[in-house]
Amino acid sequence: MKSIKNIKAVIKVYGLLLLLALPMPLLIASSTNSTYAGKVILVKGKAVAINEKGKERKLKRRAQIFTGDTIKTIKKSSMRLVMVDQSLLSLKSDTVLKISDYKFSFAEKEKDAMALDLLKGGMRAVTGIIGVRSKKKYKVKTATATMGVRGTAMEIIVGDDGQVTVTFDFGSGHATNNAGRFEIGNLQTAKIGSLNTKPKLYKSLSRGKWDPANVARNIAGMEPAQVLIYAAKVTSSLELIDRVLLVGFLDQAPGMTTSHVLKLVEGLITADPSSAQVILATATGVNRARAALLLQSAVLGGIPVADALRFIMSGLMYPLPSEIKAVMVEAVKAGITKEEAEKILKESAEAEACT
Repeated sequence: MKSIKNIKAVIKVYGLLLLLALPMPLLIASSTNSTYAGKVILVKGKAVAINEKGKERKLKRRAQIFTGDTIKTIKKSSMRLVMVDQSLLSLKSDTVLKISDYKFSFAEKEKDAMALDLLKGGMRAVTGIIGVRSKKKYKVKTATATMGVRGTAMEIIVGDDGQVTVTFDFGSGHATNNAGRFEIGNLQTAKIGSLNTKPKLYKSLSRGKWDPANVARNIAGMEPAQVLIYAAKVTSSLELIDRVLLVGFLDQAPGMTTSHVLKLVEGLITADPSSAQVILATATGVNRARAALLLQSAVLGGIPVADALRFIMSGLMYPLPSEIKAVMVEAVKAGITKEEAEKILKESAEAEACT
């Protein structure tokens, strides 16, 4: 009981560190009229961001993304990033994506905004809170149409010939251009040749057995106990960067439960302990509400409590006191000391300030 009471002191320490450290990136961003939008989860190969003043910076895991940034991946490279509203963006090889507008606050729905410009290449996206509560404010613009969503997961590819292909893996949406507004249903693909032509609709493009969207559907159809075993096959069949995308898709698949998600995370970590930090940061970033439960899964997967706490905190962007408390209660129950907790929270705040 005494250890549990110490949590209040731990939260106060973290709150002070947030005041001292976390606003620093926002102060830097304000000088370029930008807003903190999200962070990089993983980069395979090379990716860069160019801000509104034309300054380029190399992107690596935990690098911060701001409004106005133009993100580029080079050939044979890809990246995954999570936005503050819990949405996930997956950029393919040789892609150029501009974060034209991004605003989000849990308490201020009326200020929501997410406008992306896909200038080249391809992306897969899983909508977060903005895509659910402010659907009209989530837009992806291309040369041939602007896509809107209704709480979904989608893929958009800009072809070398300029034709745009859009596929909705989960949920549905629409494409708007000079020819009008056109609905695109769940598991449908639309090909849009120009800004003045109607989309041609097809049944969803064929995807392989181990495409992350199909894997998510398979998991949702299993008993939670089976997922733990299946996770080993997933680990051997998918690269880490695709396992990150899978984690982003989980909440989109019909029939998926929290038990499914927790068993998968436990299984992925058990099969590949080196992936724990990336998997936990992603799972927390796309659904903050289950952060404490994810700590349990990490410990069951063989990750030391202190490391599990550190990894989960790396996925929380601007955590609320209640979120910190829930994770800390679970960490203390699992055996972490007050001193270890204070050290981890300090390191987490300082890491956010320095990235």
